[in-house]
Amino acid sequence: MASSSLEKSTSSGAEVVATVPTVDVLTAKSLIESGRHVYLDVRMEEDFKAAHADAGKVWKQRDQRSAEAATAAANSDSPEEEDDVCRKIFNVPYYVHTPKGREKNPEFVDKIRETFKEDDHLIVGCGTGGRSLLATNDLYIAGFKNACNMGGGYRAWEKNGFPTKKQHKEQQL
Repeated sequence: MASSSLEKSTSSGAEVVATVPTVDVLTAKSLIESGRHVYLDVRMEEDFKAAHADAGKVWKQRDQRSAEAATAAANSDSPEEEDDVCRKIFNVPYYVHTPKGREKNPEFVDKIRETFKEDDHLIVGCGTGGRSLLATNDLYIAGFKNACNMGGGYRAWEKNGFPTKKQHKEQQL
């Protein structure tokens, strides 16, 4: 796992530097397949709705390749809800639209805390990997030590032919 150092100014003017773990899309897909990682897309809501990585399909493909492992997991003592969380993709935008333009979502970390625990394993992605690097940095500083940035973002995911969900636009006549 690679890491990137990131310097960032806070509202108080102090510099915060965190080493952000970064994985490539091949590793990210493998981690999602493992069932221990959840994919967090931090792009704007409209971008996410238009197209996003289909982490649920990655999980289903894994299940198809390993029916025995899926049966064993179903018979384990793990709660069913935990299995369902591993099959999902979440969208919490790092930026939001404001009257001033696009700004950092002031509720970003709070929204993550509503859904995840600090020890959850998160793969954080965006369009190309830049925004998710900033988001992962914020999460890491907030105590989410198992969050990692997906380098290359959705574009690299799609370029590798991994499963995606795209909104079909209706043609107007």
